Amino acid sequence: MRWSFVFGTVAAAVMLGAGGVQASSIFVGTVAAWAANPTVVAADKTFVYLSSSGSWSGQELVTISSNIPQNSESVSLSGLSNYIGPQNLMLAYQVTISSTSSDVFGTIALDADISGATVIAYKDIFASLEDLEANPTPGDGTWALSVTDNAAGSTIALPGIKSIWIRDTITLSPSGSVLSVSNTIVQVPEPAMVPATACLAGGSMLLAWLARWRRTRRSLPLPHALAH
Repeated sequence: MRWSFVFGTVAAAVMLGAGGVQASSIFVGTVAAWAANPTVVAADKTFVYLSSSGSWSGQELVTISSNIPQNSESVSLSGLSNYIGPQNLMLAYQVTISSTSSDVFGTIALDADISGATVIAYKDIFASLEDLEANPTPGDGTWALSVTDNAAGSTIALPGIKSIWIRDTITLSPSGSVLSVSNTIVQVPEPAMVPATACLAGGSMLLAWLARWRRTRRSLPLPHALAH
């Protein structure tokens, strides 16, 4: 285990390599700490704080974890048990895969550890900041996930893009609480695309072959029976 502290932020990194598993975690700190230092780089991805709302009191911990074999990153919010409803907590951020990587986002998953009743965790994903700002209602994302009370988490596929804008919203009631919320983003190799020039070249070659085949067919002598 290796610990490294980034001075000037409330962030620390842990790297584990036991049994060949390569994973690392960046302890970003509270939501306020992330707002003060909005850009966090994990593996080949950049996480940028955008905005937040609600009574974030500094009891929470934001962690960004990388799982190299699974080619995924997780953003988790823990230490939430002292947040009492009714209230909404919101955190918005952007995640971008490096332009030097050939990967794109494949799936995103939401999980929540909830106790009590009438607690909902929402995850809204957008393809642009403009879309996020134009759709402020929880559950109105271009791609949306939610977990109610202590139901199982869920996963949704993404259409092979390199940047996503995410809004996490936790709706608390007086009769329920949430311990943690986590979401896992998996990236996959970008699907190979046949260049348009190759398609045109292939089509031209096929047409030329068909023309030669027709000319050859016309030049062949007719069978004796048909000639008479």
